[in-house]
Amino acid sequence: MATLNFLTKFSVAITATTALGFFASSANALSLTSSSGTWSKPVGGSYLKYQDITTDTILQTDTTLTTQAIRNLTYTTNTTTTTVTKTTKVTTNTKDATTGKTSTTSTTSQPGVISNVVSLPQIINNTNNTKNSKSTTTTKLLSTNTATTTATENQVRWGQDVGNGQSGLGFQGTSNLTFDLNQVFQIGTLTHYNNAIASGATSKVDLGLKLDFSDLSVASQTFNFSFNIDETLNSGVCAYGSNSQGCSDKITFSTPKNVNTFTIAGVDYTLQLVGFSTTANGTPVTSLISQEGKNNSAYLYAKIAAVPPKRVPESSSALGVVAFGALAASSMLNQKQRVKATAKV
Repeated sequence: MATLNFLTKFSVAITATTALGFFASSANALSLTSSSGTWSKPVGGSYLKYQDITTDTILQTDTTLTTQAIRNLTYTTNTTTTTVTKTTKVTTNTKDATTGKTSTTSTTSQPGVISNVVSLPQIINNTNNTKNSKSTTTTKLLSTNTATTTATENQVRWGQDVGNGQSGLGFQGTSNLTFDLNQVFQIGTLTHYNNAIASGATSKVDLGLKLDFSDLSVASQTFNFSFNIDETLNSGVCAYGSNSQGCSDKITFSTPKNVNTFTIAGVDYTLQLVGFSTTANGTPVTSLISQEGKNNSAYLYAKIAAVPPKRVPESSSALGVVAFGALAASSMLNQKQRVKATAKV
């Protein structure tokens, strides 16, 4: 029986190690390429809309050289200027949950200077110390570089707008993270758009989280979680505090234990939503208190863990071997006792 137990434990250890190998080349390390979310199944509510908000931030870096000559001086000066301008383009794709009608809008901001660095003038002496015949200033573009970053937030909106926009929830994923099993990591950012509405509040909505791993045998995994939304009436006693615009609301998890289970190479793993934090690397809490009339954001933290393997019960065949061995031993003992008794006679 000791041999049977050893083989069972050895088999489980190999399976777990192989599965971890699918996650990453180093033990227990995971590489998350990106995460994204899709909202669905709102409970209650009206005027429902789904939106994808894509924000392109374009940073353009221009480097120029300005050469200045002053009449009768024997040198010129070169000055390098590096200017960074920012342009933001926002594209909104909207789908009406009732009619299925879709629409797209796009806005682009005017370029704005966010950085302007001017170098110290460099003195360039004229050949043979000749004097400048006149004063001149010339500027030449040396280089232009453009960098674009794109961020997408998936939103669900609800309620009858009274002028400040609908209420809703938004999720923006993260990218390029490396973390270990059982380590808490930031899976994205959750935002509650807490606007006063005339009617049509939603009390619960599902979020499908899609995780893409660079070193997973399966290209991606999708997990479903639910969130409760307690949108208060902005009157009477405010259960979660208040500001000048009304009572705060509360967002909580409604998925049991905030856990989804998935299987890789025969080994079970769990993805658990640990909680919210309004500051980076803060201690996660299990609810988000959202102030009225504001867009309230919090980092959403999660954890992936391997489920401990269940103890494998001994097979009936093994038990049969034990029973047979015990029966044989008992038979041999009885036979010896009969031989001794015969010898005495």
